[in-house]
Amino acid sequence: MKSKFVTIEIDGAEYPVCFNINALREIEQVSGKSIGEIEGYAKTIEGLTVVSTIGLNHGRRVSGDAREKLTVDQVGDLFDLDGLAGIVNVIAEFLPDQKKAKAKPATENR
Repeated sequence: MKSKFVTIEIDGAEYPVCFNINALREIEQVSGKSIGEIEGYAKTIEGLTVVSTIGLNHGRRVSGDAREKLTVDQVGDLFDLDGLAGIVNVIAEFLPDQKKAKAKPATENR
């Protein structure tokens, strides 16, 4: 089964973005944050840049995009403050919503 990805436009170029299990695992490894802490981490500039880099690189890999793997500095150079909305929306869409996860009632196995 192939991982899903979305495409965002950055400075006139299309980039695939993917936050599959491998991407989330890499975010945990790089950041030292658990899955429950990633949403908060992604709200910092450091976290946003790292999470974006990982999502863009996994999007590149799963989509078959032939561009070189991006570094954190290269991704930081791609975005200005006005251009962050696209990647922020993608991150919010893919990352588990911890409020909803906590509010979800437990189900019983019958």
